[in-house]
Amino acid sequence: MKTRLFLFVVGALFIAGCNGSGSDGKEGLAMEEIMVGQSVPAPPLLNKEESRMADINADPVATPDLDPVSVPVDKKKIIKDGSLNIKVDDLEKAKRHSDSLVAVFNGYYGSENIWNDDNATTYSLTVRIPAVSFEKFIAAMESGGGQVTNKSVNTRDVTTEFIDLESRLENKREYLARYRELLKQAKTVKDILEIEQQIRVIVEEIESSEGRLKYLSDQVSYSTLNMTLTKEKGYTFHPAVKGSFAERLKRSLHGGWNGLVSFALILIRLWPAWIILAAAVPLFRIYRRKRKS
Repeated sequence: MKTRLFLFVVGALFIAGCNGSGSDGKEGLAMEEIMVGQSVPAPPLLNKEESRMADINADPVATPDLDPVSVPVDKKKIIKDGSLNIKVDDLEKAKRHSDSLVAVFNGYYGSENIWNDDNATTYSLTVRIPAVSFEKFIAAMESGGGQVTNKSVNTRDVTTEFIDLESRLENKREYLARYRELLKQAKTVKDILEIEQQIRVIVEEIESSEGRLKYLSDQVSYSTLNMTLTKEKGYTFHPAVKGSFAERLKRSLHGGWNGLVSFALILIRLWPAWIILAAAVPLFRIYRRKRKS
């Protein structure tokens, strides 16, 4: 009897365990169906710094190789600039020569100034020339006459920065597309405001990156040359002309008279002091007499 009761209890527990397992499976299946029917969860809202870190930690497979050595020479982003100082005998002729070369090489003047003093007359020019013609322009200026007193050419490789900016810009645009899709699915005012704030941050970063890329592209495409054209003047001694004795005596009398007039005007300007002094002297005398008596 005891054996049958024991087997009955074990069998009942086994059946209850199987039913519980089946119920859990059905509940798990139902939850899975609900999750499949829901929309994809929104990515976490990032502030400005987190957005930058997300760009830095982006998938390395989608990020271009930032090693400038692996970039072909013709694909490198090189900024060229320099300075050139030339001393010439005919300043206007040298300036016309510079104007013609700038036009031939499809360049332009960024700034143009002229300085004139007792020692020299100088044109100070900032020339923007296409990078492919930069060295040719300098050589043409050197062969145009005059003496080169100073020359320097500098280059800067910005390939890494250029590629890095392009990669970050692509990542930011992908984030912007995601947030705009999330904005369409947002239901509450809080979610809408948070997503719009993130969109504003990303748009500002995209505009900043685009501006930097545009600046670098301009610097790479057009080189800058700070150039001066100088014509020195012959030094001439100009002694001070003192004039004859009569002329110097006349100037002295005139100067003395002007000094006297100025002194008289100063005394007249102090008329309030004279009035106070005129009233104070009699009062002081009366005071002394009373004191003696």
